[in-house]
Amino acid sequence: MNQDVVAAKKILDTDYTCVVCYKGVVLTSKKECNEAVFDFLKSKFDFSMYAIAVSNLDFIGANLIIELGIKNVFSYKVSDKALELLNNNNITSYHNEIINPLDESLDYEKYIKDRFN
Repeated sequence: MNQDVVAAKKILDTDYTCVVCYKGVVLTSKKECNEAVFDFLKSKFDFSMYAIAVSNLDFIGANLIIELGIKNVFSYKVSDKALELLNNNNITSYHNEIINPLDESLDYEKYIKDRFN
């Protein structure tokens, strides 16, 4: 497992929902995972070298991570659609459990539009 992923996961285990890490530089959030990742995206910071650890990852969150340019992801739970999207975009992912939520939103464009209006 990537060194930054290991570090981010270790910090995630201290009661955060989202942690990004690169060579000792760490940003954390306790917000719902998608909201936390969206906040990082709005910052317009270059996260392409960072790794991310999140408690749960759905399809929307995977899209947000792709937008951030992150290439290494850890999640305790990942939806099957999110995992497929990460794999299709050559993102290395580590996870404990693959889930298939029946109510998962797949409308990424609506998610972004709702947050910018």
